[in-house]
Amino acid sequence: MARQKKRADGRYCKNVTIGRNEDGSYKRKMVYADTQKELELKVAELKLNVENGTLVDDENMTVEIWANKWLETYKNNIATNSIKNYKTTIKNHIAPEIGHIKLKDLREKHVQQLVNKKSESGLTRGTDYIVMTMKQMLKKAVKNGYIAKNVAEDIEKPKYDKQTKKPLTEHEIDIIKKTAQTHRGGPFILTLLYTGMRRGEIVPLTWNDIDFRNRVIKVNKAVEFVHGRPNIKSTKTYTSVRNIPMLDIVYDTLKEIKKSTNSLYVFTSTFNEIHTQNSLKNLFNGFKNECTKIAGYEFEFTLHQLRHTCATMLYNAGVGAKDTQDWMGHSTIAITMDIYTHLDKQNKVAALDKMNKHVNTMQKEAL
Repeated sequence: MARQKKRADGRYCKNVTIGRNEDGSYKRKMVYADTQKELELKVAELKLNVENGTLVDDENMTVEIWANKWLETYKNNIATNSIKNYKTTIKNHIAPEIGHIKLKDLREKHVQQLVNKKSESGLTRGTDYIVMTMKQMLKKAVKNGYIAKNVAEDIEKPKYDKQTKKPLTEHEIDIIKKTAQTHRGGPFILTLLYTGMRRGEIVPLTWNDIDFRNRVIKVNKAVEFVHGRPNIKSTKTYTSVRNIPMLDIVYDTLKEIKKSTNSLYVFTSTFNEIHTQNSLKNLFNGFKNECTKIAGYEFEFTLHQLRHTCATMLYNAGVGAKDTQDWMGHSTIAITMDIYTHLDKQNKVAALDKMNKHVNTMQKEAL
């Protein structure tokens, strides 16, 4: 009977006989575990599967087969959008490139070559998902004893130059406010701009979440769109659950809406129901079209840009980073500080430009 051994990496292993090959020789499988107790349990489970005829043929298991099995086993209870991202990553990127390779034959170079190829093609966020997916699925493959090592463990995410998020200018905000006076999407847009809420947080907002007495909006749920239909769920992170103070413009806007609605939801479609993905798209595009008419040029902005503009206004108003984190619902203070640091740099550049102009003007006058 094979004895268990302790490997150089600290893990325990044991070679277990699971049957015979076609030539009559013994067919064996190496089992790995972090502790002796875990090893004993895995060996017992393996022997039980052999006896019951339910042993998975991991000798011929490919990367694609395991990726789909991993997805089905370990990702069946996550958010719809998240599982969609995993499925897309496996179907469009992992399976076509390395899906045919047997799991036991997969090497670090295969994963790195995949990551390099996708990165060089201009895929940024998608490449991040490839690295994240490979690391997670191979970690579980090691836990299940299909492979001895996670060959994606040391693969690094490519570093990209972050695209600068631009807040709206004062002129652009003025155009939005003018449009909001007459367009039905005005209250929705203004509330986003002056609260910094995410799209998924404002859509399921109910009147029970509006505390006029204490002038706060209670953010306690979110929505994701599944096949275009709204699905209400918990917020993005625990820090997303928060009370946002109502500025006067938001307070007055919501008070006005309340006078003429009997809906449960604060912002509704033309059918007086919670927004679908399509009704929200139509509302936003219609609002931008009106902005274009007022501006006299193609007026473009995103809903997330409204959120970034709110964070910028908090910075310009002198609100501290910790208070801004609480207001915006950032998961970490690092996210807030990243915005504040970037704005600090912008202000220093602007101050330098002003100083240069002032000095140059003085020199010209002296001549």
